[in-house]
Amino acid sequence: MKKLLFAIIALMFIGCSDSKDDHTTLTESDFVGKWKLTFKEGYGDDAGYIIYEFNKDGTGLATEFDGGGIDNQSMINKWYYDSDRGVIICTVVDERDGHLYPMELLISEIQNKDKMKWIWVGEDNNRAYPVVRIAR
Repeated sequence: MKKLLFAIIALMFIGCSDSKDDHTTLTESDFVGKWKLTFKEGYGDDAGYIIYEFNKDGTGLATEFDGGGIDNQSMINKWYYDSDRGVIICTVVDERDGHLYPMELLISEIQNKDKMKWIWVGEDNNRAYPVVRIAR
Protein backbone atom coordinates (compact mmCIF):
# COMPACT_ATOMS: atom_id res chain seq x y z
CA MET A 1 0.00 0.00 0.00
CA LYS A 2 2.85 2.40 0.85
CA LYS A 3 4.45 1.76 -2.55
CA LEU A 4 1.19 2.62 -4.29
CA LEU A 5 0.84 5.81 -2.25
CA PHE A 6 4.41 6.89 -3.09
CA ALA A 7 3.82 6.10 -6.77
CA ILE A 8 0.68 8.26 -6.80
CA ILE A 9 2.48 11.14 -5.07
CA ALA A 10 5.39 10.88 -7.52
CA LEU A 11 3.01 10.98 -10.48
CA MET A 12 1.28 14.03 -9.02
CA PHE A 13 4.59 15.91 -8.82
CA ILE A 14 5.53 14.89 -12.35
CA GLY A 15 2.10 15.84 -13.66
CA CYS A 16 2.17 19.21 -11.90
CA SER A 17 5.62 20.26 -13.02
CA ASP A 18 5.33 22.95 -15.67
CA SER A 19 8.09 22.86 -18.27
CA LYS A 20 6.55 25.85 -20.07
CA ASP A 21 8.31 28.21 -17.67
CA ASP A 22 11.67 26.45 -17.90
CA HIS A 23 13.96 28.83 -19.78
CA THR A 24 16.70 26.18 -19.96
CA THR A 25 14.74 24.31 -22.64
CA LEU A 26 15.22 27.27 -25.00
CA THR A 27 18.21 27.75 -27.29
CA GLU A 28 19.45 30.68 -29.37
CA SER A 29 17.79 29.23 -32.47
CA ASP A 30 14.42 29.55 -30.70
CA PHE A 31 14.80 33.35 -30.78
CA VAL A 32 15.87 33.80 -34.41
CA GLY A 33 13.15 35.75 -36.21
CA LYS A 34 10.92 38.76 -35.55
CA TRP A 35 9.25 39.40 -32.19
CA LYS A 36 6.68 42.02 -31.22
CA LEU A 37 6.92 43.32 -27.65
CA THR A 38 3.94 45.44 -26.61
CA PHE A 39 5.11 48.00 -24.05
CA LYS A 40 1.96 50.09 -23.83
CA GLU A 41 -1.55 48.84 -23.98
CA GLY A 42 -4.28 50.98 -25.45
CA TYR A 43 -5.32 52.49 -28.74
CA GLY A 44 -4.16 55.34 -30.93
CA ASP A 45 -1.35 57.42 -29.48
CA ASP A 46 -1.28 55.30 -26.32
CA ALA A 47 -0.32 52.14 -28.20
CA GLY A 48 3.34 51.26 -28.56
CA TYR A 49 5.49 48.28 -29.36
CA ILE A 50 8.97 47.21 -30.37
CA ILE A 51 9.84 44.80 -33.16
CA TYR A 52 12.99 42.84 -32.32
CA GLU A 53 14.70 41.08 -35.21
CA PHE A 54 17.24 38.47 -34.13
CA ASN A 55 19.36 37.11 -37.00
CA LYS A 56 21.22 33.78 -37.04
CA ASP A 57 24.56 35.59 -37.32
CA GLY A 58 24.02 37.33 -33.95
CA THR A 59 23.03 40.72 -35.37
CA GLY A 60 19.61 42.29 -35.43
CA LEU A 61 17.41 45.35 -35.22
CA ALA A 62 15.12 46.90 -32.61
CA THR A 63 12.45 49.23 -34.01
CA GLU A 64 10.19 51.11 -31.61
CA PHE A 65 6.75 52.20 -32.83
CA ASP A 66 4.24 54.55 -31.25
CA GLY A 67 0.94 55.96 -32.48
CA GLY A 68 2.74 58.10 -35.05
CA GLY A 69 4.95 55.40 -36.62
CA ILE A 70 8.63 54.64 -36.06
CA ASP A 71 9.86 56.39 -32.92
CA ASN A 72 13.38 54.94 -32.70
CA GLN A 73 15.47 52.33 -34.46
CA SER A 74 18.60 50.70 -33.08
CA MET A 75 20.97 48.19 -34.62
CA ILE A 76 21.68 45.12 -32.52
CA ASN A 77 25.43 44.74 -32.92
CA LYS A 78 25.50 41.35 -31.18
CA TRP A 79 23.00 39.19 -29.30
CA TYR A 80 22.99 35.77 -27.66
CA TYR A 81 20.83 33.77 -25.28
CA ASP A 82 22.18 32.90 -21.83
CA SER A 83 20.11 29.81 -20.96
CA ASP A 84 21.58 29.59 -17.44
CA ARG A 85 20.07 32.98 -16.57
CA GLY A 86 17.15 32.95 -19.03
CA VAL A 87 18.29 36.24 -20.54
CA ILE A 88 18.74 37.53 -24.09
CA ILE A 89 21.85 39.71 -23.95
CA CYS A 90 22.28 42.38 -26.63
CA THR A 91 24.69 45.12 -27.54
CA VAL A 92 22.62 47.87 -29.15
CA VAL A 93 23.88 50.77 -31.27
CA ASP A 94 21.63 53.81 -30.65
CA GLU A 95 20.93 55.66 -33.91
CA ARG A 96 20.83 59.02 -32.16
CA ASP A 97 24.33 59.04 -30.70
CA GLY A 98 26.04 55.99 -32.23
CA HIS A 99 27.07 54.59 -28.83
CA LEU A 100 26.90 50.93 -27.85
CA TYR A 101 24.53 50.11 -25.00
CA PRO A 102 24.04 46.79 -23.22
CA MET A 103 20.49 45.48 -22.99
CA GLU A 104 19.19 42.37 -21.26
CA LEU A 105 15.76 40.84 -21.76
CA LEU A 106 14.77 38.39 -19.02
CA ILE A 107 12.41 35.61 -20.10
CA SER A 108 9.82 35.79 -17.31
CA GLU A 109 7.09 33.55 -18.73
CA ILE A 110 6.95 31.03 -21.55
CA GLN A 111 3.52 30.10 -22.86
CA ASN A 112 5.12 28.41 -25.86
CA LYS A 113 8.12 29.07 -28.09
CA ASP A 114 6.18 31.77 -29.97
CA LYS A 115 4.51 33.55 -27.04
CA MET A 116 6.33 34.76 -23.93
CA LYS A 117 6.75 37.62 -21.50
CA TRP A 118 10.03 39.52 -21.22
CA ILE A 119 11.35 42.00 -18.67
CA TRP A 120 13.89 44.70 -19.51
CA VAL A 121 16.57 44.06 -16.90
CA GLY A 122 17.37 47.25 -15.02
CA GLU A 123 14.03 48.91 -15.74
CA ASP A 124 12.55 50.49 -12.65
CA ASN A 125 9.19 48.73 -12.63
CA ASN A 126 10.37 45.20 -13.62
CA ARG A 127 7.15 44.80 -15.59
CA ALA A 128 6.76 41.72 -17.78
CA TYR A 129 5.75 42.69 -21.32
CA PRO A 130 3.87 40.37 -23.70
CA VAL A 131 5.95 39.21 -26.66
CA VAL A 132 4.85 37.20 -29.69
CA ARG A 133 6.81 35.85 -32.65
CA ILE A 134 5.57 37.45 -35.87
CA ALA A 135 8.02 35.81 -38.32
CA ARG A 136 10.70 33.13 -38.36
